[in-house]
Amino acid sequence: MIWEDNDSKLINRKYLNEFESDCRDIVLSFRILPSNPRIILLTPIVSFMADTTGIWDAVIVRNIVPMTKNVAHRERVEIIDMHPLLAARPDLLKDKIHPDAEDSKMMAKKMYAQLMKKRKK
Repeated sequence: MIWEDNDSKLINRKYLNEFESDCRDIVLSFRILPSNPRIILLTPIVSFMADTTGIWDAVIVRNIVPMTKNVAHRERVEIIDMHPLLAARPDLLKDKIHPDAEDSKMMAKKMYAQLMKKRKK
């Protein structure tokens, strides 16, 4: 599973144009493993941070989520869109970015539901 919101930080945005190819490279590195792992990409969860130099939701929404979805589509791997899961619950992200126990439980349930789906071959 890939889920990267740190790429939305101002200090890392200069590399944003590399995100999609890096994500694809990671998928391909798992795809060649003899164990034939199930590959599932995750989009980042929402960020409620107001500091645009930090983990900034506008960059997540505008860039990272679409690029992650592009890789999933092109490489024919599963994807779980985690971004909208907590979008209406800023009260759960005490520091505006990191999930607490309740958030983590919601995320785990969403991932579990996907994992329990039969893998398409």
